[in-house]
Amino acid sequence: MNANDEKCEMRIKYYSNHDLSVGLFLERAEVLTETFDVNKECDINDAIELYNTIEILNSGVKLMKWSEQKAESLRKKSWLFHPIVSAFFGNINEQNVEKMLDEVDLTYTDDFWVLFSKYKLYERISEKCFYKLLQHRFAIQHILVHKDLVEHYDTILADYIRSTDSCAKLILNHYLSDCKDGYHFPKSLKLVDYEQILNQYVSSDLANPNYLKLIENAQSSKDFPVDDKLRLAARKAYDLRLEKLAGQATPTEMAVSVKFDDLPEPKAIQQKGPFQYELAYDIKWIDDNLDYPTLLNNFLYLFEYIDLFWRSNLVSVRSKISALEKLIGVHGNKDYPKGAVFEELEMMSSVQMYAYYEVLKKRNVWLEDIFKWYFEEYILEEFGAGGFTFNPPSRNTSYVEKCRTLASEMDGVFKQFQMFIEDGAINRELFEMSSKPVSFSSLKSGIQWKYAYRQSEELQREEFCLFSDQSHLTYTEQYGSTYHCLYDLIASETLQISDFQEYQKNDIRWLIDRGTIILDSEGVLEADRNRTALLKDLYDHDVICLQYCKSIKGLVDRLLKSGDLRCGNTLFSEPESNYLNYKLNKSEFSNGQDLRNMYSHSTYPKDEQTQLRDYMELMKVMVIVIMKIQNDLLLRECDQKGETISFG
Repeated sequence: MNANDEKCEMRIKYYSNHDLSVGLFLERAEVLTETFDVNKECDINDAIELYNTIEILNSGVKLMKWSEQKAESLRKKSWLFHPIVSAFFGNINEQNVEKMLDEVDLTYTDDFWVLFSKYKLYERISEKCFYKLLQHRFAIQHILVHKDLVEHYDTILADYIRSTDSCAKLILNHYLSDCKDGYHFPKSLKLVDYEQILNQYVSSDLANPNYLKLIENAQSSKDFPVDDKLRLAARKAYDLRLEKLAGQATPTEMAVSVKFDDLPEPKAIQQKGPFQYELAYDIKWIDDNLDYPTLLNNFLYLFEYIDLFWRSNLVSVRSKISALEKLIGVHGNKDYPKGAVFEELEMMSSVQMYAYYEVLKKRNVWLEDIFKWYFEEYILEEFGAGGFTFNPPSRNTSYVEKCRTLASEMDGVFKQFQMFIEDGAINRELFEMSSKPVSFSSLKSGIQWKYAYRQSEELQREEFCLFSDQSHLTYTEQYGSTYHCLYDLIASETLQISDFQEYQKNDIRWLIDRGTIILDSEGVLEADRNRTALLKDLYDHDVICLQYCKSIKGLVDRLLKSGDLRCGNTLFSEPESNYLNYKLNKSEFSNGQDLRNMYSHSTYPKDEQTQLRDYMELMKVMVIVIMKIQNDLLLRECDQKGETISFG
C-alpha cells in the first residue's frame, strides 16, 4: 500500500445509486465541486476522483437538502472536470503508465482501467508494456470486463492466462459460478487451453476446495464443456483437501438426534447448542394411533414437513440464506441455493424419517403400504379419485431396487394425477401408452387460483425494506441497531419521519406512497396490517397460498391487477418444484442429488449405507408428493362446492 492509499477512504467513489455510501460521497462531491481550483495540478488519484465526482453528481440522486436548482448547478459545474480528466489521461504514455498505475489508490484500480479504455490508451501502449501492467494487483480481473481491451490485447492476454495459475478461478467464476463478472476472454484461448488450465488447477496444491466442488458439480455445455474425468479428478482432490483440513480446524458441528419415549405431550424439541437439536416424540401416541390416516398425518403435525397452508417446510427460501452465506464460498450459477437453515431442516427431516420408519417397522407397519393405501383406497373413498395405482418396493429387496421402484412409482403418480386433473378420470390404456416424463413445474392443480408469487421489483423492494436485517432502514440514532428489521422497529417504538436520517427518508416516504406504512393523525409511522402480513408471508416462503387469503382478497386482487403479484395454478409451488428437481435430477441444478436418474441409469453408489440414505430421501419426497395431492384434492372438492374464492 502506498501513501495515497491512506487517503483512499476520504476520496469520492461512486459505486451505485443504492450503495449506502452514496449520501456521504454526495456531500463530499458538493464540497469538492464548490471549492476545486481548475488550475490546480492533478495527480492520478485527483483525476480519478474528478471522474467519480462527475459520475455521482450525474447519477440522478441528490441529497434531500438540495433543491433541484442546487443539484443542477452542481451537475453543470462537474462538467468542467471532463477536460481536466481527458487532458490528464491524454498525457499518459508508455514512459509513465507503469508509474501511474503504481500510484493509483487501491479503491480506484477499477476506475483506472475504465478510463484506460474510455480514452483508448491501448492505441499508444504496446503489448510489451501492457504485459508489465498485467503484473499489477488485480489488473487482470479489471481488464477482462472491457471488451475493447481484450480484443486489442488478445494474444498477450491469452498467453498470460495460460501461464498464470490464479486465472483458473476467473474462468470458473465466469462460466460456472453465480458471480456476475461480465468478463470477456480472448478468442485466442481455445477449448484445449481451458481444459489444460483447469486440469493444472485441479492437480495444484493451491486448489481451493470451493472451486473443486464447483468443477465436480459442473454441467457441461457447448460454451464450456467439462468432461467426467475432470469432474472425478476434482472430486478426489476435494476429498483429499477435506482430509487435510479436518486436522487443522474445529468445524461447527451440526447434530440432530431423534428418540421415541414416554412423554407428557406428543412432541418435544430441545436445542442443545448452535445447530444441535434433540427431537423427542411420545411413543404412546404412536402405539395408540397406528391407523394409516394418523400415521400419515404425523408428517404434518408431528414432524412438520408441511405448514398449515400445506406448503413444504423443507424447501430452500432465499430470505433464510444470510447475507454472509451468500458472500462466502463459491456458488455455481446453476446451484440449488442452500444455507445453514436449509441444511438444518434437511438433517432434521432425514433423521425423523429414518427413526419413524424403524419405529413403525418394529410394529409391523410399513410406510410403503400406507402410500399404497392412500392412492388405491383413501382418495377413491374420500374424493372419488379412482384408477390410481401404486406398487411399492418389496420388503426383501435391496435398497438399490427399492430406490428404483419408488422413483418409478413416483413418476407414475405424477402422470396419473395429471391425467385425473385434465380428464377427470384415469384411462389406463392411455396411461400405458405414454412414456413421456412429467415436469414438476408444469403439473397442473385442480383449481385455478392456487399460488401467488412476487412479480415486480417494487414488491421485492418493499419486502427488503421491511423485513431484511440488511436494510439501511433498520438503524436509527435513538435506538441504534436494537431491532432486527424496520417492521419490528415501527411495531415496537413510536417513530416519525424526522427520526430517520436524510438518506433514509426517501425510502420511508416511498413505503408510505406504496401504502405499506401509514401516518396517523399525529404523524406517527404505522405498518399497514394486511399489507405487511401478506408481504411477510411472501418474504418467509417465496409463495402465497391464495385459498387461505380470503380475509385480504381485495388487497390480493389489487396486487395481481397492478402486476406486483402473479398467479400460478400448479400442483407444486415453484419453491417445491425446485426442491423436487434438486432431489430427483440435475435438469435444473448442477448440485442436485439426482436420486431418480442415478438409480434409473445404474450410476448409484455401491455403499449400502449411502443407498439406505438415498431411499430415506426418496421416502421424504414421496411424503411431500402425497401431502400436496391431498391438499389439491381438498381444494378441488371445495371448488366444486363453490367454497373456494376467485381472484383477479
